[in-house]
Amino acid sequence: MRIMLVNQSNGKDFNHNPPLGILYLASALKRSGHEVAVHDQGARENNLGYPSFDSVQKFNTEAIGFSLYTFGLTNTLKYIKELKQAFPDIKIILGGHHSTALPERTMFDCPEADFLVYGEGEITIVELLKAIEDRSDFRNVNGLYYRDRGNIISTPPRPYSQNLNEIPFPANEFIQGYTYPSENISKGKKVLNMLAARGCPFHCAYCNKAVYGSSYRRRSPVNVVDEIEYMFDKFGYDEVMFHDEIVYGQ
Repeated sequence: MRIMLVNQSNGKDFNHNPPLGILYLASALKRSGHEVAVHDQGARENNLGYPSFDSVQKFNTEAIGFSLYTFGLTNTLKYIKELKQAFPDIKIILGGHHSTALPERTMFDCPEADFLVYGEGEITIVELLKAIEDRSDFRNVNGLYYRDRGNIISTPPRPYSQNLNEIPFPANEFIQGYTYPSENISKGKKVLNMLAARGCPFHCAYCNKAVYGSSYRRRSPVNVVDEIEYMFDKFGYDEVMFHDEIVYGQ
């Protein structure tokens, strides 16, 4: 399938960091043979704009996935409504932190959405597109909300990925035309943003761990170094900034 992934901004400011979640989804989809486009609304070059309808049509888009945040959500829901009116056959898929934290409310607030992926999405999004292509039963795809005859149906949560080494490196080729403040912390250097682990075992009251949860999981040192070497060689990065939810070792 041809799928466009859209990372929402907070509605007022440019995103400080590249959308690692979207880039992981893009790499998983590409590995499964799908054609992918990425639009980061919060990248400075997009001036907080959503994908133009011309770009959606030019890509021959069959599905669009939105990574949602609570701030700026109202404008995104309005855009999705207009998008669905213009392209009624395009499948609308929601995901991200807001969708995972409030899945039923998000599906209710966005009646144009066909599906909602909650939790870690790399496996779920691939299985979902296969189910759409095969016209198979969505009940067999864990980590999903979908509509059936006007009803909102949920499937069991997908277990957290335990072997992070199996997830392909983020598809950073999609952000090479974008600039982010965190990529320029060191003057004259290009900074690679990456994750070496997922999850956090602690339970701070102010923290939303909806996507990666409380199960702390680490990539192997070799896998982390392999990504650094690959990204440095392919895209010319000079330094690394880790975005792990916690620095926790033993």
